[in-house]
Amino acid sequence: MLTLALDKRKWYTFRMLRFDELWEQLRSVPLYMQLRRLRWMLFPGVMALASIHQLALYALLRPVPTQWQWLLELLLYSATGSFAAWIGVSWIADAIEERDSSTQQLNSAFSQLEDQNQQLLTLHTLGRKISAAKTEYEIITLAAQAPLHLAEAKASTILTFNDEKKLNLDMAWGLSEPYIQALRARLENGNLDTRCHNCTGLEASITSDCPLFSDLQPVAQSEGIGALSCIPIIQNSQRTGIIAAYFPQTQGPTENQRRVLSLLADMVSTSLKKLELQADTPNTSLDIMAPIFQKSPTTDQFIERVLRITLQGWNAQVGGIYLFDEVTQTWHCPAYIGDDLPSSSPHYELGLKLAQQSYKLNRPVIHERLPQAPHRLRSAAATPLIVDGQSLGALFLASSHRYAITSYHSDLITTFAHQIALALRSAEHYLQLSQTAVLQERLRLSREFHDGLAQTLGYLNMQSERILNLVSSKENEAALREISHQSEIILSAYTDVREAIDGLRFNIEKPGQLANRLSTYSSEFSRQTGLHVKFEASPEDLVASPDIALQILRIAQEALTNVRKHAQAKNVQISISDSDDFLTLCVDDDGRGFPTEDKTNNIYQSHGLTSMRERAEELGGTLTIATGPKQGSRITASIPQPKTL
Repeated sequence: MLTLALDKRKWYTFRMLRFDELWEQLRSVPLYMQLRRLRWMLFPGVMALASIHQLALYALLRPVPTQWQWLLELLLYSATGSFAAWIGVSWIADAIEERDSSTQQLNSAFSQLEDQNQQLLTLHTLGRKISAAKTEYEIITLAAQAPLHLAEAKASTILTFNDEKKLNLDMAWGLSEPYIQALRARLENGNLDTRCHNCTGLEASITSDCPLFSDLQPVAQSEGIGALSCIPIIQNSQRTGIIAAYFPQTQGPTENQRRVLSLLADMVSTSLKKLELQADTPNTSLDIMAPIFQKSPTTDQFIERVLRITLQGWNAQVGGIYLFDEVTQTWHCPAYIGDDLPSSSPHYELGLKLAQQSYKLNRPVIHERLPQAPHRLRSAAATPLIVDGQSLGALFLASSHRYAITSYHSDLITTFAHQIALALRSAEHYLQLSQTAVLQERLRLSREFHDGLAQTLGYLNMQSERILNLVSSKENEAALREISHQSEIILSAYTDVREAIDGLRFNIEKPGQLANRLSTYSSEFSRQTGLHVKFEASPEDLVASPDIALQILRIAQEALTNVRKHAQAKNVQISISDSDDFLTLCVDDDGRGFPTEDKTNNIYQSHGLTSMRERAEELGGTLTIATGPKQGSRITASIPQPKTL
């Protein structure tokens, strides 16, 4: 009996497990498939339930009096119907709840995917602009704005390390002037260079001991800043700068925002490295070739000097540089040494033949022992002049001694030829740069005069005709108004012409008297533009060396020109101070601020910020720009004073 009971229990357990498996399998399929499967069980299920119901009803009704049977039937039908409906509705409700939950999760995932896609599109657009940037400062301004667009940051700053690992504030975006002043004071007085250079956390809340927040908590709280995230800029495996993004929430950016900002830092580092390589590669070659080229007025004379040096190194008697023109498919020899009349000499013909062979084979052609011939040369070689994968022609060397040039010299000859090809390309670049500099200056002047003076003169001509018509019509009051307006236009044109001339030559009437000269220039600027200009100097009789004074005046001039042309400001404040061996120039306006990155593609070309920064850095100083939409702008140049003994 015990064995039978155990077998029944196992059978019951097996049946229950089997039922649970079938039920879970049914629940795992979509709702419409569940309904389609259940409809085949509808008829037998209803029949079975109806039979059970009738049997139960029959069993219950037998002992009940006839007058109460209808009430019992009503109660039983109500109970069984309600129970069946309860089960069905509960099952449908669970299915709908699961569907709604899945729909909500899908919508949430789609929303996140849409946000990430928008971030990637913005990052792609910024990446293209950063990659196409032609100046370091253009890259910096795009990087400063990026956290606001990519990570919903409240503000951002660009901090860079100089050669002495000292931290400098290059640009601030979206921060108030009190915060910028406090941050600059913190950078100048605090010992935070080493901590920031070696920092690994890269994130901090306002309550932490982060050196960028130390002593700045009150002003940060007043600005609604709760945390910051630093994105390091890496060049040559060294941390050269930091993009600091400020967030209102204390927990900082999300994980996805961190990844996007990390990609941004990689883009900035790559673009800065590309600019560095573009600047170093031609300049290094030009610096080497400049002394030789300065003694050679033409490219042909330069090539002849290089060839003569090569022949001396090889102790060869005959040599030539043969260049191939791919456009005309012809050869010419700009430099040849060996005969008075190279075009008709056997030496020249031998050199041309070997040069053509070497150019065609794209490898050196060496004859250690030439047969007896009218040229009387016993060994010769030619190797292609290749630079940047392009063959310019071939170098030819020949000696009157056998085995003076052998196959063992192949690598050395190739190296010589490569250096000569680099020299030729550098000579071309040197001439092109010289010509380009002249053309760019002419283009700048022509643009200045075309955009300003030429259009103004054309307008004045039309106005003069209008004034003549008014005078002839005896409309004297209208003519006087037009003459007054014309005077204002002439004054504006005079200002443009003077600024264009000052771009070529800016004389200092009182060398070294910087405060006096800036005060005079500020007054003239205010009188000519109608802007309210306030000037302050500390000390009032501040002086500087003529070289430093000239550069500071040029920075102030460019900054005020930007205010006049772009800022739409009403008030400008200029200050110059001397403290802690530093001269500090500040130009602050209440204009519209710099446009955001999606409103201009050439912010630095139109605002001249690159030239201002270069002038400051030439003096060993720094230039900081603080701006934001509708916040005005503040340009601060800090220049070290030379120490006197």
